[in-house]
Amino acid sequence: MLAELKEKNLYRIRKEISQRKNINYCYNGKHYLSFCSNDYLGLSHDLRVINAFKHGAERYGVGSTASAMISGYTTAHRELEEQFADYLQRDKAIFFASGYMANLGVMKVFADRHDLIYQDKLNHASLLDAAKLSNAKLKRYKHLDMSHLTSLIENSTAKNKLIAAEGVYSMAGDISPLPELVKIAKNSNALLMIDDAHGIGILGKNGCGTVEHFSLSQHDVPILVCPLGKALGGVGGIVAGNSDLIEQVLQLARTYTYTTNAAPAMACALLASLQIIKTESWRRQKLMENINYFKQGIKQRELPYLNSETAIQSIIIGTEKDTCALSDELLKKEILVYPVRPPTVPRNTSRLRITLSCEHNVRQIDYLLDSLLEAYNNVLSNNR
Repeated sequence: MLAELKEKNLYRIRKEISQRKNINYCYNGKHYLSFCSNDYLGLSHDLRVINAFKHGAERYGVGSTASAMISGYTTAHRELEEQFADYLQRDKAIFFASGYMANLGVMKVFADRHDLIYQDKLNHASLLDAAKLSNAKLKRYKHLDMSHLTSLIENSTAKNKLIAAEGVYSMAGDISPLPELVKIAKNSNALLMIDDAHGIGILGKNGCGTVEHFSLSQHDVPILVCPLGKALGGVGGIVAGNSDLIEQVLQLARTYTYTTNAAPAMACALLASLQIIKTESWRRQKLMENINYFKQGIKQRELPYLNSETAIQSIIIGTEKDTCALSDELLKKEILVYPVRPPTVPRNTSRLRITLSCEHNVRQIDYLLDSLLEAYNNVLSNNR
């Protein structure tokens, strides 16, 4: 099996980062400019966030040491949940150890073998795994195709239905048509669940994510999952909704009850990140400026790319071999861009996934684009 993965250019190799500061990574003794981090607002190394983590560790210790239902729930966890509920304008929130665990736990609570789950074809692995764990019947609609979803759901005789989608898709950066999803869910009496991993902190006037971006409410999107490892710069996942819904999750989600709770120090750090997001809108503004600058530059250089309004900018290459070769060429120029291949993306759509940060400047973006154009021409001309 391993030999086959290598032969097909699908073998994955971890890059050991020995030091990281802002967007500069140290790998194999050399320094690289990173365009493959989801730390969109640069909060993972903000001194205020780091100090909050330190103070949390000093107060509570390194880990929570138990399930939240035993002795692993602290004041820091409660404050984070309350602050997020207020920020997202929802009744209540609950903090999971990761976004993956949040999705697994939540979907199992609201769907079982008698129910039907509808998911976008390109949903994250955690949502697909959650559907399998629930034992509900799963139907997948074509990516962002609301007509296909409507046709699937209209023919359903299931009593309980759940629609799950991402706010921003992690491999293409496109935004879900939430208003249409809300309408379909209401017309079919289905529960709507949105994973906003790449929208929270970025989209909306206040950075509240895709739901705010479309001026929707808790009533429109009942289940909102916000993984916190991207713009928030930490680890964990918030699930927010009305009081009864969150109480159901608290009582019944196995991935919450039967696991050691997230470290209190991480909750302290995330509280600091949330406060920065609330008060420093310049970070989102700078990120949007970088996104627009990148898009203008890639059009000028006539490179193929997927049109995205978010920090995720993908260049479809096609074959795994060419995609890996392009990533290696950029590595020679001390640029980190990860080659994304199946099964993360569909076959024949292997790509370079470029992620932008508010910490990049135009000189660095120009260097990336010029290097990318040179590498693209070299690799494709050699393989013709």
